[in-house]
Amino acid sequence: MLNIDEAFGDNFPSLARQFTLKGFQKSAIENIITQGNTLCIMPTGGGKSLIYWMAGIISGGIAIVISPLIALIDEQAEKIAEHGFEVLTIHGGMDSAKQASVLKDFANKAINPKFIFVSPEKIATDGLFEYCIRERKDEITLFVIDEVHCVSQWGTSFRPFYKRIPDFLDCIYDEDGEQRPSILALTATLNPKEVGEICEHFNIKRTNIIKDNLLIRSEISLKVLQFINENEKEDKLWELIKIHRDEKILVYVYRIGSERGVEKMA
Repeated sequence: MLNIDEAFGDNFPSLARQFTLKGFQKSAIENIITQGNTLCIMPTGGGKSLIYWMAGIISGGIAIVISPLIALIDEQAEKIAEHGFEVLTIHGGMDSAKQASVLKDFANKAINPKFIFVSPEKIATDGLFEYCIRERKDEITLFVIDEVHCVSQWGTSFRPFYKRIPDFLDCIYDEDGEQRPSILALTATLNPKEVGEICEHFNIKRTNIIKDNLLIRSEISLKVLQFINENEKEDKLWELIKIHRDEKILVYVYRIGSERGVEKMA
């Protein structure tokens, strides 16, 4: 049986001195290493980055991490690099010539990153990226999909290229019986229908769904209000904003161009 504490200390000693793994994190890491493809559902701020850091190190090869935000990619890459691991980042915020140069160096083994952070758009549209990954596909042991709900939820209008990730994997590992890397899918929110879709897309067994106890976020409360019509709902919104005007407020509006859409409400 995998001993996470020993693996943590042996493989990532600088982090082991700074962080203590939670029970949920240990379960998720052990599951991805010993059982294969895993879906991990945990609240925002629950420590998912440490899960894929550790899983990537223990897996022994190269870990590819798909993330939707350039700022988050750069932040995570910088943190891992601080602990002595080589990291490669590929996203639209980089100069195209530089991207091509580092990808060619990777394909030719001039650089040997432990982690490759990439945006979903690069996965879906960059032929050079696909070629270079194929050149070293046997060394890739972990494929991490952060914010995996984008594959099925809001995908068409938000980040449509998330839907191309399964196709990318099929293109890279196109031979029958070819060994694929383990997949670690991470998100904070999925409804039952979307859980089924994600498991089907990435061949995840239902026994490999790891859920954290969402109720541990004791500082968060949820209240549902029902209204007769849109006017009543909007009146309540302004009432709440006035009550909490001295606090930071986030208002989520799911419509874009309607009378009460994002632009007009703003």
